[in-house]
Amino acid sequence: MSGTPSYRMIDADSHLYEPDDAFSRHIEPDFRDMAVHLAPGGVTLNSKEPSSDVARWAVGDRYITFSHHNPADHRLKPGALMDFLNGEQGRLEVDFNSALITPKTDLRESMDRDVRLGWMNEHDIEACLMLPTKATTVPHDMHDMPDVLQANLRSFNRWMEEDWGFGSDRRIFGVPVMSLVGVDEAVTELERVAVAGARFFTIKLGPVYDRSPAHPDFDRFWAAAQETGMQVILHIDNSGYTEMISPLWGEPANVPNVRYSAFQTYMCLVERPVQDTLASMILHNLFGRFPGLQVLVIECGSTWVELLLHDLDKVWRMAANDNWFGGKVEDKPSDIFRNHVRICPYPEEDIAALAGLIGADRVLFGSDWPHPEGIAEPRSYFDKLTSLPETDVRKIMRDNLGEMLGLTGNRQAVGTV
Repeated sequence: MSGTPSYRMIDADSHLYEPDDAFSRHIEPDFRDMAVHLAPGGVTLNSKEPSSDVARWAVGDRYITFSHHNPADHRLKPGALMDFLNGEQGRLEVDFNSALITPKTDLRESMDRDVRLGWMNEHDIEACLMLPTKATTVPHDMHDMPDVLQANLRSFNRWMEEDWGFGSDRRIFGVPVMSLVGVDEAVTELERVAVAGARFFTIKLGPVYDRSPAHPDFDRFWAAAQETGMQVILHIDNSGYTEMISPLWGEPANVPNVRYSAFQTYMCLVERPVQDTLASMILHNLFGRFPGLQVLVIECGSTWVELLLHDLDKVWRMAANDNWFGGKVEDKPSDIFRNHVRICPYPEEDIAALAGLIGADRVLFGSDWPHPEGIAEPRSYFDKLTSLPETDVRKIMRDNLGEMLGLTGNRQAVGTV
């Protein structure tokens, strides 16, 4: 590919930072005392000691375990970790004195919709999926309180609708958060946000504690998703794996302040939870029962895809005459994956190889802006696709997600608003 593209990008992995009242603004009166809120006792990025001067998210008297501080209060700059992730640093090195910012004051684009739209215009981004930073990580800590969990998600989704919108402007498509814990309430909320215009929703990675997300007990939810046309996003979050798996290997279940050990990072953070979730969806025949479902895998990388497809096909052949939970999987799992799963790879990965493996029409551009592990300048993503033909580059950078968002007839050119 050469030259400057004539079209604007559509970003599958764009984030906001939540304000203090993201969960409490619309909480129902019966649950006001259990709204997710900020409490003292957080830990700064360059410290290990809790402080009463540092806030972190909590529900009731419990801290939300995935994050040890409020990201809107202090965060590394957009793209601050990219040199490390690109392999330019042997070990992680960050100058906290220069890299720390306060999004509330230093990065208004992450907290104000109108400011973000101006930023999108400047950076040639036509549209984006707007994902939470904090909200995708909170469901695990309330799984034993289904009513409290669902009330907080209802409140958050109303905040998302109010402050960012679900895409009525065809620019910013806010993504609500759902949980299969409390399936009746989940179905009601799914149908509500669909009527409000939402196109996608997130659910937690991993099992729903004692069941696969593809368990027939949840078929009412997936039937509603298929009927409304909404699609599911799997995004890095708190899968609960540290509590479920760490004790089996002699490590602490409740890791303080997300200081995962190296082994826990390997087992519990990203690759294992997303692979297990997709394997359960495919081998438990979710797509056989609901062929209209599509899954977007965002901020979970892609280096695991090739091995997963190989292993799924192998066990499918081995189990051809055995019992099938959720119904027999008739089609080859790798074909099911390619028909129902889209991947938003990390920018430091071999994106051309992924396109060759699953098809360029199943690969999505994602900047992860404004997170430090993302890219500071979204247009630089084009530099990672130079080995691909221009038709494939356009699919990845715009048209694949644009078709899902109904933007194929609205191809804004660079320099237009």
